[in-house]
Amino acid sequence: MALATKDSTMDLYNSLDFNLYIDLDSLADSHLTNAFSRHRRAGRMKIDKFIRSGTLGAADAQGVMPLKGEQVEYKMSPEEYFRKIIELYNQSRDPKYYNPNIKRGRSSSISSELEDLTALFIALNNPNQCSYFTDQPIKFEGSTTKYPDIVIQNKDGKIENLIDVKTDIGWNRDGMYSFCEEWEKKIQSAKGTETSFKQGTDKSINHGVFSKKLKYHVLVISKINSGRKIESDYEKVKKDLENVCLYVLSDGVHPNNYEYTFLETMKKIAIHGGEFERLFSYINKA
Repeated sequence: MALATKDSTMDLYNSLDFNLYIDLDSLADSHLTNAFSRHRRAGRMKIDKFIRSGTLGAADAQGVMPLKGEQVEYKMSPEEYFRKIIELYNQSRDPKYYNPNIKRGRSSSISSELEDLTALFIALNNPNQCSYFTDQPIKFEGSTTKYPDIVIQNKDGKIENLIDVKTDIGWNRDGMYSFCEEWEKKIQSAKGTETSFKQGTDKSINHGVFSKKLKYHVLVISKINSGRKIESDYEKVKKDLENVCLYVLSDGVHPNNYEYTFLETMKKIAIHGGEFERLFSYINKA
């Protein structure tokens, strides 16, 4: 199938289901790339499925093709996850509402979108039926309300996994070990206790129980900009802590850099596949 011509670009664009995760690596045609970029700036793109073929045929928009890892059969691979993170960073440099005369100085935060993206990444690759609550205030017995980035609740009401996603942590002079150690104590005291939290859409109350196997997973997106202590902290957390897991998901170059293009950044990032396998070894347990 030939690439779309300029005249057919919008016909193809309008024919696609835009509850899609767009793999920008496949948009070799410059007219298509420009079309997607304009609509992305307008905030009209959502994340759900994938277009994975370089030709963008009609059949390519019909569902998700799983990618096999060593232990996890990925429906959204770590590489696709990082492609989207790079895209989020690139989008953050532009105004959310496009006008050629509006320019941003500092980039906008990607925190909320990264939480939603990470929840999607986990949900697509978790065979268990769960609910995912992002930026969820949740009560811990004997403590103040806390704000995990993602609360994962099983269909039986148990909460076994909490997720915290970190981008740049170089500002934290105490390092990640002290942060994880503090959560170690909170998780230990929360095991087996009841909790409740309000949904953001309608403020209805959800009830749940913290599992006796409760884990707190701290995902550091990149080793770059993570401080000088990240390696030693990583090893200490693995050795000393039972309730908290620390992951460093990539190295090489940071997904938010101004030196390389989108494709160059993807090629230079060293994605730590074993860290994703370790994460899912906990989350995907029946």
